[in-house]
Amino acid sequence: MRYVFGEWILDTQRAELCRAGEVRRLRRKAFQVLSYLLAHPDRVVAKQELCEQVWPQQFISDAALESTIKAARQAIGDSGRGQRLIRTVYGQGYRLVAAVTTADSAPPARATRPAAGHQEPPCGAPPVVGREPALAQLAHWFARAQGGERHLVFVTG
Repeated sequence: MRYVFGEWILDTQRAELCRAGEVRRLRRKAFQVLSYLLAHPDRVVAKQELCEQVWPQQFISDAALESTIKAARQAIGDSGRGQRLIRTVYGQGYRLVAAVTTADSAPPARATRPAAGHQEPPCGAPPVVGREPALAQLAHWFARAQGGERHLVFVTG
């Protein structure tokens, strides 16, 4: 499954978190916590539920959970103070407040096999060659537009 939220893409099949085509490193448990929150964006996920899903049949301290939430927040440019994307609901749990869309992350079927040494673009990035700066600028403008800013962009070529 591929989750798109803000300027981020989290691909559970590839175990990747990306922004503007660049993969962001994330600890395994932080990735699992973020994945679970993205799978349940419409509600508060209780601390107990999160622990049972990410650390099944284990007891972990509140400090370990908070450290993992902090790592997930840092990876997506959020903070405990700002809470733009992951909100703490005190005494209850955590809630993802970003708008989330989902897509199947299975790559499209190919008629031919890729050439030796060929690598798929990260996070389902479009196969555009030599246009990385332009795509990064478009992704930046798109993220700002999702935040409410208006832009007029002409794409030619």
